[in-house]
Amino acid sequence: MIDTIIFDFGGVISKLDPFPRVSAVFEKRYGIDKELFYKKLKANDNAYLLGNMSTKEFWRIVCADTPISYDEFEYEIAWFEINQDVLQLIRELKEKYKMVILSDCYIAIYEKILRHTEVTENFSDMFYSNILHMSKAVQKEKMFEYVLEKIHKNPDECIFIDDKEVHVNTARNVGIRSILFKDINQLRESISII
Repeated sequence: MIDTIIFDFGGVISKLDPFPRVSAVFEKRYGIDKELFYKKLKANDNAYLLGNMSTKEFWRIVCADTPISYDEFEYEIAWFEINQDVLQLIRELKEKYKMVILSDCYIAIYEKILRHTEVTENFSDMFYSNILHMSKAVQKEKMFEYVLEKIHKNPDECIFIDDKEVHVNTARNVGIRSILFKDINQLRESISII
């Protein structure tokens, strides 16, 4: 019987993937080519995602030849908007299910999430790549197995929700029923069927 729902944060609970947004902001502000800036962010992504690099170190590498200050970089990289419709659904679901976050997350975003108690108060457990030094993107099945062990659940007791098909497929490979998030209506419908 399913009694646990595991949510991704970026692109599900929050609305935007940070790198495309940050690249667009700095293109508009400084005329920096957003495609090249995005590639620079992604090229240095893994160490930051796994918590092996501070935000300041990430900024030094990514913004070395730009006029972008550390303060503005930190603000922009940590910026997110909560999807209020998803948050409302989470509040409804927590009455019936154990709620968990499993997110590949950057340090700056993680620190900001912790200040958003309207989000964190709905979850009994939260797992972030930058704290665990492993990610869904890199460790794949191992990450899901780790979370299942820590929350004392079997795969068939859980649902996983993510906006990235690769992560949904990885969770399915572990035996977790999974939903590829597109929008709130599709999510509500998918959860009601399971």
